[in-house]
Amino acid sequence: MLVGLGATFLLAKGEVTAPAHWAMFHNWLQPAVQTNYNLIGADQHECWDGFNPGHLQDSPERNFDYLVVKARLGKWKNSRLYNEWIGNRNYRTYKKEGFVRLPSFLPGVPEELQENMCVAGTYHHKCNPVSGACTSEPTWCTTKKFPAPRITLRICPNVSDMNCVRGQARDTFWTDPIVQLVGTSMDQIMRRSGGNASGNPDFNDLFLLHGRVVDPRVNEPSCPSGFAYPQQPL
Repeated sequence: MLVGLGATFLLAKGEVTAPAHWAMFHNWLQPAVQTNYNLIGADQHECWDGFNPGHLQDSPERNFDYLVVKARLGKWKNSRLYNEWIGNRNYRTYKKEGFVRLPSFLPGVPEELQENMCVAGTYHHKCNPVSGACTSEPTWCTTKKFPAPRITLRICPNVSDMNCVRGQARDTFWTDPIVQLVGTSMDQIMRRSGGNASGNPDFNDLFLLHGRVVDPRVNEPSCPSGFAYPQQPL
């Protein structure tokens, strides 16, 4: 609430005195944006290149520069909520049904005796997108009496297990109520940011401008400068 009020006061300042300087927006809003960014990251971000973005006018050239040169994807995978909660769990990739050997089965037991050591079973294959670990299949019965196990459900046809669970984790992440709440907060703060070094009241309330024209910026180690502007935490 205080962050929202502060942004409103900074925007109104230009109607009373001179427009707020970029540093005013950065100092007031940056801690909140950084906290949200640490929690959920962003769908994409733009690295700060060392020049005040407030000096740059939006143009086709700048759009190309952003979309092709500076845009970076996937920072949400580094966020705390993804790595500690949503992504760090098992997601199912397929279901297989057949006859499973009981744990008491011993190698070398005659085939006619194996039939008494097999029970009908359902196996759910699962993988963890963060750890990369998948569950191991059980030992299926292979005697003449029992058919080979068959897959009765495949979550992602023609897709590898890890790509399948990564896609499920991504969908779960972006539809999660907490992620939606935090993302909306970050989005609204970035839209209300403004000011630049020349004192012009540039604002971010458009998709192509959102978090690109003015501060606050966040700490982002993947950028050469160490700073970035979050994009599309919607």
